[in-house]
Amino acid sequence: QNRELFRRSRHALAAKGILAVLDTSPSETSESPDLFKDAVSLLFHINTGTQSYTPSDCIRWMKAAGFAHVTEIELESKSAPGDFMVTGENGN
Repeated sequence: QNRELFRRSRHALAAKGILAVLDTSPSETSESPDLFKDAVSLLFHINTGTQSYTPSDCIRWMKAAGFAHVTEIELESKSAPGDFMVTGENGN
């Protein structure tokens, strides 16, 4: 479902258009647990019935959808803990 959404978004963008995803993430499996990130993710799940995804999930989906120059942008000093941004360019 998410992969398809990214694919459709890429086809809707102009050539060289940029898709930016700003979200709050739970801890990556490769990092030490972060209580704040994981609590926000749990709160999101309780309130909406859905789940939060990690930056690596978004990167994987963007690449699978054909986006080029997929990049995670560091936000820690500019936003709340756990916030992330991933961008990708429509290579068409």
